[in-house]
Amino acid sequence: IKQQEQILEGYLTDYESFVNEDTEELYQKLLTDYDDFKRFVRNVVAYSANTQTAEAYACANEELAVAAQSMKTDIEAINDVIGTETDAARVQFAAAYQSSLVINTITIVLSIVTLLIVVYSVMKRVVRPVKATER
Repeated sequence: IKQQEQILEGYLTDYESFVNEDTEELYQKLLTDYDDFKRFVRNVVAYSANTQTAEAYACANEELAVAAQSMKTDIEAINDVIGTETDAARVQFAAAYQSSLVINTITIVLSIVTLLIVVYSVMKRVVRPVKATER
């Protein structure tokens, strides 16, 4: 149980750097529900160690189950917020991509037109006069 607690607490700590305004309240509720969950797990273990099987079952089926469901609900709510933020970011990235695609296309077309104008000017102002003087 201790090893699993450490792993889960590591995940919670790692995730904390990604918490923003939209998920702060949900994250804090998840931490509170997780603390309750740990307390109820300890209670179940203590009841079991003291051979208080009925109390252990009651705690596991009531308090522990409620805490676990609350944690699950908190995680699902955080996932929903993240999904919404991800969808909004996708829309922004798609708009930026389209914008950059149009700008790059315009830049390429203008560069080709400029190159053609330069070639025409060189032909007209340099090559033709040189050929005319050679004759």
